[in-house]
Parts: sequence; C-alpha cells; structure tokens
Amino acid sequence: MWCLFAFSISEMTPAIYHLQLHLEGQQFISFRTTTNLNSVLNNPVVKRTMLTKFFSMNKTNQAAIELNLLYKEFPEHFVWSTRDKVWTRRKQEATEKSDLFACDNNLVECMSEATDYQMSYILRHLFATLLVYCNPVNPRTVVEI
Repeated sequence: MWCLFAFSISEMTPAIYHLQLHLEGQQFISFRTTTNLNSVLNNPVVKRTMLTKFFSMNKTNQAAIELNLLYKEFPEHFVWSTRDKVWTRRKQEATEKSDLFACDNNLVECMSEATDYQMSYILRHLFATLLVYCNPVNPRTVVEI
C-alpha cells in the first residue's frame, strides 16, 4: 500500500518553521564580502523578514485580519516563501476550511462501516470503486480507519 499510494519516505510532517524574532531594524542580513555594503543596506528586500511581513499582513491582508492569528499560529494558515520573502495563503487547507469543496467524511464512514462486517477482498473492491466513481479529495483519509 505504501508504494501504491506513493507515500513519501523521508517527508517531515507537519512542516516546521523556525520563526524569526528580532527587534525593529535588527534583523540578520547575509551578504557576500564582494558586495557593496551600501547596496545591501538600501535594498528593500533585506528589510522583509517573516516577522515584518507578519505584521504587514495583519494590517493589509483581509484573510489574516479575519483569522486574527498569533505569530506562532500563522504558519498553520500561511506559507513563507524564502525566495520572494512573502507569506501566501495555504491552498488546500484554505479551500477545505472555507467549504469550497466537499470533504470525504461520507466515504470514510462508508469504509469504516464496511470494515465491521466485510472481508478484506470486498474492502479492496469497495475502495477501488470509491476511487473511480466518487473521486475523493484525499484518498489517504478514506483508508485510514
């Protein structure tokens, strides 16, 4: 089953963020020794950190304002992009929480009820039928009984 569902072997869940803490204007800056120091200090991207963008998101982003999250809760709903240095809303969880698509609760209930009185080969057939005809959002949750 592990290979069939292509589960990751070395995946770390949940994802862990090391949230940066610093005083205003005292964030860590890394640069090459050959870089001009004035261009580093005048670069506006250098001033963007997880913490500063957290504060700006809570002032400007409507979703962040509505959620009213603490800094430690922010990564549960937003993802930090190290390349762009911005927080973006998590897509899968965001759509599930806003009920934009149906959840698999009825399919999970169907499988759990069938495990009480059906044989394993019937369960496999039922699972295959659910995959083909019901198109579950997250097939892994259907078999986690």
